[in-house]
Parts: sequence; C-alpha cells; structure tokens
Amino acid sequence: MKKSKLSLGLVTSFIAAMSLSACNEVTAKKNALVTFTPYGGGDAVEIISDKMYHDSINTADGVSKFYSQILEVLIRYEYSQGGSAGMLSYDEIKAKAESDVKEQKEKAKTAASSNGTTYDKEWDNILESYGVENAKELKEVFIYNREKEDIAKVYLNDNIDQLRKEFIGVDANGNEVASTVDSALPYHIRHILVKAESGAKAFYNGTISATEANHLYNTISKLKDGKQSFAQVAYDESDDGSGKSAYGDVGIVTNQIGSSGSLQMVSEFQLGIYAYDAILSGKTNETIAKGLGVAGQYQNDANKTIADQYKAVSNGLVRVPYEAVEEIYKYKDMEKDDFGNELAEGNVMVYPRNILWNKYFNLHQVFVITNAKRNVGTNANTGGKAAVEAAADQFKNLVTTTYDDLGPRFQSVPGITTGNEKVLTDGEGHVILGVRSEFGIHLMVIQKSIYDFANADVSLEEYYTTEVPTNNNKNYPTDANGNAKNTYVNFINTTNTNDYNSRANDVKEKIKSFDSTYDYRLYESLTKKYAANIKFADSDEGHALDKAIERYLTITRETKAHNQEEKLNAQWESYIDLLSLQNDTRDNYYQYSNGKYRTLMVPEGCAVNFNKGGADYEEGGKCYYGK
Repeated sequence: MKKSKLSLGLVTSFIAAMSLSACNEVTAKKNALVTFTPYGGGDAVEIISDKMYHDSINTADGVSKFYSQILEVLIRYEYSQGGSAGMLSYDEIKAKAESDVKEQKEKAKTAASSNGTTYDKEWDNILESYGVENAKELKEVFIYNREKEDIAKVYLNDNIDQLRKEFIGVDANGNEVASTVDSALPYHIRHILVKAESGAKAFYNGTISATEANHLYNTISKLKDGKQSFAQVAYDESDDGSGKSAYGDVGIVTNQIGSSGSLQMVSEFQLGIYAYDAILSGKTNETIAKGLGVAGQYQNDANKTIADQYKAVSNGLVRVPYEAVEEIYKYKDMEKDDFGNELAEGNVMVYPRNILWNKYFNLHQVFVITNAKRNVGTNANTGGKAAVEAAADQFKNLVTTTYDDLGPRFQSVPGITTGNEKVLTDGEGHVILGVRSEFGIHLMVIQKSIYDFANADVSLEEYYTTEVPTNNNKNYPTDANGNAKNTYVNFINTTNTNDYNSRANDVKEKIKSFDSTYDYRLYESLTKKYAANIKFADSDEGHALDKAIERYLTITRETKAHNQEEKLNAQWESYIDLLSLQNDTRDNYYQYSNGKYRTLMVPEGCAVNFNKGGADYEEGGKCYYGK
C-alpha cells in the first residue's frame, strides 16, 4: 500500500523519542539534513535525511512535502509539551482520535453490509484512502489532524485582532493593511429573491406569469409602504429559502473566488453590489477598487478599466419608476382586450405585463426604484429606419422629471439622486438595489459596506467583532454611554446568547478562511517559537532546503493572489459581456416589409392601449407580433 505521507513512521517514532523511549532509533545521523532537539537539549532527532532530500527535491511536490513534514513535527511536539493556553491536552486529542478510528471501523462494517463485500476489504479501502497500513497509523493521522485543527483555532484566537485587520483590508483612514495575502473586503448584505421562470437571456422577449407579476408587486409595494421592515418582507415574500428563514440576512459576502472559479453569490448579485458601491456611487479608494476588481483591465486593454467598461455598457445607474411596479400589477391578468379578443394571434409578448417586464425589469445591470413617472413612449413601432432607431430609446428606462410623493421610504441619496429625485430605501436609509439574474429579481441592501471604514458610530473592525454582547463582556464594542454598538453579531433581533455565539463564530470562520494559506502562519509561528530546537544542516543542501521552503511559501501566496485577481477579473469580463449582449439585442430591429422596420421589443404604448384592441394589433399593425 502506497503511503501519501513522506514518512509517517518517522513522526510516530519521533513522538516515541519525546516519551524517552526508543531514542536510539531516531537519533540524528551524520547525514541528517533537518534535525529537531526535543526539550532544548540532548540528542537531536532526524526530521529529513539527506537521502529523503535527494529522492524528493526534484519532484513536483518535493518542497511541499518537506514543509509538511516539518510542520507536523512542530505541531506534534507542541502538544507533547502540553501546548499553550486554550489548547486541548494530548490525552483529550488521543481520546478523540481513538473515537475517530472506531467510527471508521463502523463505516467499514456498514459498507460491507450494503455493498455485499467483506469487512476486511472495506477496512483496507479506508486505510488506503488515508495512506496508512493499520489502525495504529490511522490513529496517528487522526491525532495529527485533531491537533492541527485545534492549534489553528488557538492561533486564530491569539491573533484575532491582526487577522481581522488583514481580513478587512483597509484601516479607519482607508489605507491598505499590510498582509501576505489578499484581503476579503467584506460586505454584509440582506436580500430578497422574487423568482421569475423565463430565460435569463431572453433579453427582449422574456415573460412573467400573472402570479409572478403579483408577487413582484406585493414585495416592492410592501417595501415602499414601510409598514414592515425589510427583514419582515424578506421573511414573508422571498423565494430564497435560506435567506427567507434568516429574514433576508445573507451574511458576510467576500471577494474570494472559490475552487470552482465562481464568486460566493450570483455574479449579477455580487458584482451589481460592487458596481453600485465602487463605480456608480462616486466612492473612490484605490485599495478597495483593486480588491473588488473594478480597477482591473478589460480584455487586457491598458486604456480601459473594468469600471470604465461597466459604465459604458450599463448607461450608468438604471432607474426603474415605482409607477411601473404598479402598472405591472394593474395589467397582470390582462390577456384579452375589453371585447374578449386575443390580440396579435394570442402572442404572449403583447400581454401588457410582459411588455412592462421586458422594458423595466428584464435587465442584468444594477437598478434603483425611483419616484419618477415612467416614460410611456408610443406604440409607433413601424416606419423608416431612423424613426425606429429613435423609438428604441424608449426601451432604455428613460423617465420624466415629474415627481410624486410616494412616502418616507423614498429618500434623496447623495451621489445617487439629484434635484427632486428620490429612490426606494429600507427603514434605515439604505438604498434598495435590484438586479436580474437567472433566478429572477434580486432586491438587495448593503447593511455594511467596505467603504464604511470612516464610520464614527461603528468601525469596520468593531462591526466584525467576535465578541458577544453579554452584561459581563467588556470586550464587546460600546458607545460613550456604555450601550452595545450595532454589529454583525447582534444584527439579528434576539436575546439568545447562543444566537450571538453562532454569529460571532461565523465572523471567526470568515476571518480564518479568507487566507487559503492559513497553515503557513502556523509554520512560521512554530518555527519562530522553536528556533533554538530546529536546525537545517550547515551544508549546501541544508541552506538550499531552508531557502526553498521560504520561497515555496512566498510563491504559493503570490500565485494564489494572482489567481484571485485573474479569476475576479474574468467574472467581471463575463458579466460585462453579458450586459453588452443584452444591450445589443435590446437595441436591435428588423425590416418586416418594404421600407418598414420594427423593433424586437414591443413598445410600451402597446401595453397602454391593449384593452382597446383594434387594427394596431392585426397583421401589419403597429403592435402586431406574430407567434
């Protein structure tokens, strides 16, 4: 059986040596390349031999094996010495590992029964999957895994303040925080999903059912009326199962690209948030712009940034009139004219709700809901080429400057609104953003923006505290009067300490997981702590290996940072290409007869006049769209 570890037996013997037994078996030989001296004195123990070095140094993962071998020895020794405050004892670790082995044996029994095989066969499969020969070695694997998991938690707790700074990425002055890895630039987001089943890329001929139109109206009108909070509307109306139960709370969204190459959230959702916050609101910060990807080049064009290209294809911040929300509800059931006639041969594209859906909501760039009246346009959809090209403007969500008082949830927002314009907000004054994705309409609120670094009420570091607001916790952020500040931990309305602990642990996990090379921090910490114990041979090979491991850690970090930036840039380019395709399609028109042209989208005037029917909806008419 081929072992996956470099030398599991050596580490096992090393632990025995530290128990003052079998010392002669593992005492370093003259050709030892890396040695460790337990207890700061006595015989040095061989970690990596000259032969091991020459056998593996030129393999693809040679240096990483040496790094892993040294890290394992350091962690095992840390626990053999009793560890430090907060760590589990070695006996506790061993007991858990023995339980892990028993669990694997039970799995082998279950697998044998269900697969019709023997216990020995299934047990061998398990041993092979862990790269070991027997139960004793498997227990050592579990001991080390438990130790590594535990020491990682202790390191996090001991270094939480510094790690949080690196996780956030900018200080209270907006300056970049020094780190060996890319920061996460966290956002705290709330969200409501209103499902729409039609194809996400049906840019001009999407459809919405009467039920979906009703749901869209119910959701947005409730947000507008202000009788319920955003959280309650999310609970009552959202089609996002997990978000619904959490009252719309999405949690902490980071810029990290997963192993699949995708963002944490749907691209239109997450990049729409970034577009609004970093591009359209006028906020500027070089560190944040780079971390969000908006400062990257579009298609390797040195003269065109992602931000520039997004502005070009999105026509700025799209404004959807609230009046259109009411109209889509008004027309939701209208599928025949007042005389009971199907129009345009029953083509659903001329249903008023679908006309309004395509013009105002079937858009993949970020939008706000405004108090402006809509630009109805006309039903003039045929004529000369120039006239049709001009008519296409009515599909770009243009609005007039006539405003109505729609209630206190519509607010003026610096950098977003001008004059008498107001946009829909939640009860706390956060702008409600919208965007279309393959799942439907996402309505989003930025509860805490990365640009909020200068907030005097609650800083980013305070907001992402890992403390809980209990009476005796003096570490939880408080104001000048001693009152608990509003943070991610106490964002939910609860008095249950377990809920606070759960959210505090969520912050901890986000802070820990933003660095995919987190283990390197353990290595650097332990090699520093045991600098007097660990020694690289004073030879060419010894010096080379020391430097090779150092380069390995540095290059791996740099490579991961480069990959993060490239993959984030690729997400932006894909999103912008989608918007470009959307715009090109929606602007398109065709010649349908001699000298007469028609837009692909049905003009809004055809929705206004639908109930009257008539010649406009007959073949050749201005509103006729054949099946």
